[in-house]
Amino acid sequence: AHRGRALFAPRQAGLPFHNSALASYLSLLLYRAEGRWDEAAIDLRRLRGAFETQPFIYPAAPPDLSPMLQPSTGARLNFIAFTGRGPVKRAQTLRITSGENLLFITAETEDESGRLRLVGMESFFFDGIQPGYNFKCQIPRMQLRPSSLARIVVASDGAVLTELELLESLDRAAYASFAVRENLILAKTVIRAALKAITVAQSRRALEKSEDPTLRLFSLLGGLTAEVLVDASEQADLRLARYFPGQAYVGEAEVPPGEHELTINYYDHSGRLVRRETLPRQEYRDRPLNLLVSYNLR
Repeated sequence: AHRGRALFAPRQAGLPFHNSALASYLSLLLYRAEGRWDEAAIDLRRLRGAFETQPFIYPAAPPDLSPMLQPSTGARLNFIAFTGRGPVKRAQTLRITSGENLLFITAETEDESGRLRLVGMESFFFDGIQPGYNFKCQIPRMQLRPSSLARIVVASDGAVLTELELLESLDRAAYASFAVRENLILAKTVIRAALKAITVAQSRRALEKSEDPTLRLFSLLGGLTAEVLVDASEQADLRLARYFPGQAYVGEAEVPPGEHELTINYYDHSGRLVRRETLPRQEYRDRPLNLLVSYNLR
């Protein structure tokens, strides 16, 4: 019984990422700081559109940011907190057997106990190939890394000021962008590995037909070496910036102009405080932009 998914099946994440809510948010802040309220309102609509048209990246309702377009009465503070970690790439091994004009592909990956687990299978039309070729290659697969954080609360002088809201899942955006190219990477890798394997096999068979025993020995040793090199040359490209954050939270609050000590408190899903960042006491004035950025990459 087939327990794995089809390797070329369309994926929910395989949709173009074309509108970043975080980019619209930053643009809104800049336009508002310049007093260009119409442009700021356009960015707010674009931000909401990102949630409406890209539900995989933005599965929840957008935060209510409409107060950002209202005049302030005090020192307006804007917060961006980057949390979690971006996705990683893992190598997935493909074992490929040829039939008449077909390639049969099975994909396996190791589970946490070290056992191989079937995760997908597919047949791939390949005109002109003959039965009897067996080889393997690797492709990259992207995996999300869930964050342990659930809430981010900002306090001013010990009193709760605001709670930040999730604006953008940067990890989901990266995952979706990679998924758009995933089938192309798979097809190109399989075709390239197949051509290499066919070339090695045909060269080896030509030498085996020779009456010269030295050439026949060379075909055996050289063929084995070439097959190893073919497999080794088709390693997955796992290059990726591993230290990008996974999520971006935002919030806005007002404080009376003057000196304040701000703390940014990070809580996990059990409600436990896992990190507290204290910003030095300083004066906050009613000026176009007070942007405060915090990080907790866990």
